[in-house]
This record gives sequence, structure tokens and C-alpha cells, in this order.
Amino acid sequence: MYLTPDPADLVDPQDLTLRIAGLLPDGIPFGRVRHLNEIYEHLPRDPQVRIEMTTVEFAPKEFNSYHFHNGTAIYLVLQGQIEIHFPDTVKYYTAGDSYIEPVGVVHRACNPHHDIPLTAVGVQITPADREAIVTVGEPPSPGAS
Repeated sequence: MYLTPDPADLVDPQDLTLRIAGLLPDGIPFGRVRHLNEIYEHLPRDPQVRIEMTTVEFAPKEFNSYHFHNGTAIYLVLQGQIEIHFPDTVKYYTAGDSYIEPVGVVHRACNPHHDIPLTAVGVQITPADREAIVTVGEPPSPGAS
């Protein structure tokens, strides 16, 4: 059974934490909350793929390195906020948001919050013969964040 809680009930505004337990209505023994449900065309078509599940944590006001993904990368923000800096745009997500990062596009992310750490969980689906994430030393073009 899929539960459909009000999105406002899923995130604590004080610490930007996604509520992931205590959502069952009385008399319901189990349930799922769907955080992402979309058609996606870029899964690797290789006969074998590597599936990697990770947790991600950023201290307040910190960035990671420029990098790209060799396969599909899907994330769910559990706490805090994240900005993802692509060459032509910046995407913003907060606790409760899920998103897919594009394959092969150089980017980096940061936690813009002054006090609250960012925590997310991610699943990456990559051709078996490739690394899931490739770090690059420099931004993709002048003026990129």
C-alpha cells in the first residue's frame, strides 16, 4: 500500500529532516511512501550493471569536487539542502526531494545551509566496467560555479 502523506508533514522545518517513520495510519500494518516515480530513458543497456547504494553527507557551507556520473544516479535528500551546480544552471533540493543527476555531465554540489548538515541516500546504476563517479580537477568551463 502506498501512503500519501501531506508533503508538509514529511519535513521538520526546524532541522530540515525528512520524516521516514511514524507515518502509518491507525490499523494499517505497512506502507510505502513514493519519493520518485518517473519514466527515465538513460539506464545503462549493458548486459551487466553495477548497482551502488551510498549515503552522502556534507558539512554546512561545503562543496564536493567537480565530477560526473558514468550511469544513472538517483538521490533522496534526508536532511538539509543541496545545490547542484551544472555548467548552465543550478538545481536546488531540500529534505524530502528526490532527483536524478544526468549521465556524463560535469557538476559539483554544495550544502548552502549555515548550520544544518546535508544527508542524502543515493543509488547509482553504472555499466559494470566503469566507475560510478569520476572526479575531475577543474570546472567544465570558465565562470562555472
